[in-house]
Amino acid sequence: IPMVLIGVLGFEPPDPSASVEFQPVWLNAAGILLLGTAGYILQRNFQGELPDSVDTWMGQIRAFADHLLDHARDDYGQTPTPMFVSQIDARNSELPPTNTTLYTAEKRGGAGPTSNNLQFDGGLLRLMYGLSHFTGSTNYADAADEYLEFYLEKMPLSSGYFPWGDHRGYDVAQDDIIDGLSEFKVAMPSWDRMWEIDPESVVRQADAMRNHIIDPERSLAFDRHLPAGRNPHCTNSSAGAWIALWSFVYSRTGDQTYLTWATEMETYLWSLRNPQTNLLAAHPYDSAYPEMRDDPQSRRRASRTEYLGPLHWYAINLLRAHELLGSDKKLAFQDHALAYIRSFTDRLDVTEQGHFFATFDIVSGKPLFDRITNGWEITPQAQSDETPSGIIGLRAPVSLAYAYITTLEPDLRENFDRLRPLFQIEQFLDLNASPLPVSAGLLAQAIGAWTNMYLATADYAYLAPAIAMGRYASRHYILNDWFVCGPPTMARYRDDRLTGWETYSNRGGSCDLALALLRLSAIADGRHEIIEDDPTAYF
Repeated sequence: IPMVLIGVLGFEPPDPSASVEFQPVWLNAAGILLLGTAGYILQRNFQGELPDSVDTWMGQIRAFADHLLDHARDDYGQTPTPMFVSQIDARNSELPPTNTTLYTAEKRGGAGPTSNNLQFDGGLLRLMYGLSHFTGSTNYADAADEYLEFYLEKMPLSSGYFPWGDHRGYDVAQDDIIDGLSEFKVAMPSWDRMWEIDPESVVRQADAMRNHIIDPERSLAFDRHLPAGRNPHCTNSSAGAWIALWSFVYSRTGDQTYLTWATEMETYLWSLRNPQTNLLAAHPYDSAYPEMRDDPQSRRRASRTEYLGPLHWYAINLLRAHELLGSDKKLAFQDHALAYIRSFTDRLDVTEQGHFFATFDIVSGKPLFDRITNGWEITPQAQSDETPSGIIGLRAPVSLAYAYITTLEPDLRENFDRLRPLFQIEQFLDLNASPLPVSAGLLAQAIGAWTNMYLATADYAYLAPAIAMGRYASRHYILNDWFVCGPPTMARYRDDRLTGWETYSNRGGSCDLALALLRLSAIADGRHEIIEDDPTAYF
C-alpha cells in the first residue's frame, strides 16, 4: 500500500526526521477491508472446490434428520417413547419385516428391525447435536436430549447396566427389553451429554463394568459378556471401552476409585503382551487360568493378533482416556497406546499398492497369513480347519489417522501415507458407475480418516479424497431422503432380501455417514471444531 500511494499516486513521502505519527484511520480501515475481501474470496473459491456445494449436502443432511424425527422415533408399540429405532425401510419409511437378518444373527439381535440400541446411536446423537450447532435450529438437539433423558431414567437394568450392545436392546414393537447377554465394547458414546443429563446413571454403568471380572482375587481376567462365565474372554475391544469410561467418570468426579480401575486394567492388559515384541493378542492368555490351554481355540487365539484389535480398538480408547485425564497424563496410557500401534506398524511391510501383513505370532512377531490386499472387505485370516477370523484392512489407516491427530507423532503420518493406496480413491470418482459393495459405516470411517489427516496438517491433499468420497456418498447412499447403510461388511449380518441399499441402519453407519458430510460442510464453513468426530462410532 505505501509503494502504491507514494510511488504511483505521487503522495508526499514522510520526513524520516519528523516525529512519529500513527497512520490515518482510513488507511487502517482500507487494510481491514482488503483483508476481509481477500478472505471472503478465498473462502468462496475453497467452497467452489467442493464437487457438491455445501448447500446441497446440508439439504440432504437436514432432510435425513427430519425423517429421523418424523419416522424413526418410537411410536410403534402400545407405549410411545422418544427413543429411536435401529432400522427403517427407506422405501416406505416404516419398520422393515421382522424376519430380516440385516444386522442380526443368532443371539445377536441388538440392532434388529424393531430394536432400539443406544450403543449404536453414537453417530445419530452426534449428528443431532452437530446439526443444531451448525444451523442454530434447536429441534435436533432437543430430540437427542429427550431421547437420552428418557433412556437414562427408564432403561438401565437393576445392575445399572444399559440394555445395549450386540446381544440385547429395547424392542419398540413389544415395549420390552430384549433378553440377552450384556456387553459394552469398542464404542465411545456421548458421555459428556449423558453426564449433563443424568450423571448418576453414567456412574452406575461404570460401576457395573466391574462385574465382568470373574474372580478379582485370582486376577483381573474377565468375560466380555454378562453374566460372566467361568473362563476368561478378555477381548481388548471391551477393556479399552471400559478404561475410557472409567477415565471419563474420574475426570468428572475426581474419585480415585475410577482412576484406579482404569490404570489397573490397563496395567493388566500391558502385562499380557509379549514384552519382546510388544504384541498383544485380541484374546490374550492369563497364566492365572491355566485351563485356557486346554481349549484349542483359546490357545490358538492367545498365540496371535486378530482383528487389528490392539491397533484399532484398544489403542484408540487408550488415547481417548489419555485426553480425558488432563493433569494425570503422566500415566502410561499414551505411551502404551503408541507401543501397541508401533508393534504393528513395524511389521506391516507395506507394498507400493498399500498391501500389508496384519496377523502376527505373538512370540516371534512373524506374519502368519498373506497380506491384506483389499481394505474395503473383510479378509479371512485363519487356517482352513478353524473358526474363521478376519481383518478389515482400512481399520489400520483409520486408526493411524486418529492417533496422528491426537499425538502428532511423525511416524504415524508416514505409515498412513504408505497405506494410502489401500483406499483406492479412484473407484469413487465415477459417479455413474454401479454402487460399490461398501457399508455406509466403513465409508464414513474412511472419510473421517482423511479429514483427520487434513485437520492435523492443513494439507489439501488429504482433504481432496474425503471430498471425493463425500460426493460419492451424496450420490449413492440416499434414498427418499434417507441415508441408507449399504451392504454390511460382515457376512453374518447380511440379508439377500433386504440388502441395505434400501434400509436406514444405525449399526450400518447411516448416521455416521451423514455426520461425515456434516463435518466436511463445517470445514468448508470454517467451523470444523463444532462437529466431533468419532472413528469408532461404527463397528
